[in-house]
Amino acid sequence: MDKATIRKKSLAYLLAPHVWPSWPRCPVIRRDPSGVIAEIGVVLAMQPHVLLCNIFDAKLEGAEAIKYECFSELVNDGWEVD
Repeated sequence: MDKATIRKKSLAYLLAPHVWPSWPRCPVIRRDPSGVIAEIGVVLAMQPHVLLCNIFDAKLEGAEAIKYECFSELVNDGWEVD
């Protein structure tokens, strides 16, 4: 799948929380230029922020966060739904 399609699908998924199987958590990844997963994170409860942690972390408080203004900005920064 090409990057544009991945971005489009990821954005649509992030904007439809009713389909998130792990609501209120949605796992996301960011790949390096070679396509290898470089970072993992979690979007929590419809906020355009990525918490840099594993979705299975019981405690999300204290996780480093990257904050975005909107989901399209998050996706354009290379994050995709995992």
